[in-house]
Amino acid sequence: MDWDVIEREWDRVKLVLMEKWGALSAAEMAEVAGQRDRLSALLQEKYGWSRSEADEKLGDFARRHDNGRDTTRDRLV
Repeated sequence: MDWDVIEREWDRVKLVLMEKWGALSAAEMAEVAGQRDRLSALLQEKYGWSRSEADEKLGDFARRHDNGRDTTRDRLV
């Protein structure tokens, strides 16, 4: 899914992201406001990831995102 779709659906998508990455707060997600670069920087700060690692994880999320949810979580054991 294109990031512009994620931006448009941010109110729904941010809940999925907060579930996926529990260190993200609602206030931080409100500040991110769907901006990929800001979310990448936040993930780097919270998890100690490099920029390329955070960007890769966001890319994976965007590819799996379908109508506001990460479809892979249904397959997790």
